[in-house]
Amino acid sequence: MFGVPSKTMEVLDLHGKTITNKIKTHWLEKISPQDLVLIPGDISWAMTLEEAIVDLLWLDALPGTKLLLKGIMTTGGALFQK
Repeated sequence: MFGVPSKTMEVLDLHGKTITNKIKTHWLEKISPQDLVLIPGDISWAMTLEEAIVDLLWLDALPGTKLLLKGIMTTGGALFQK
């Protein structure tokens, strides 16, 4: 979402509202600190942990406990290689 400046989510503009703003708005309306949120992978354009940290910190700042799962694009991706 944010960690790779050359690949922004603004291409997914939904009626003047970027997808990240829409996610945040709905998240804050629906999710409480006591909720468990399953995040089924592929949440970032990042290919390295260094690039992904910005996106992970953005998610961390939102309420709720998050459980991140591997997505189809991350199975063989750089984040899971040594």
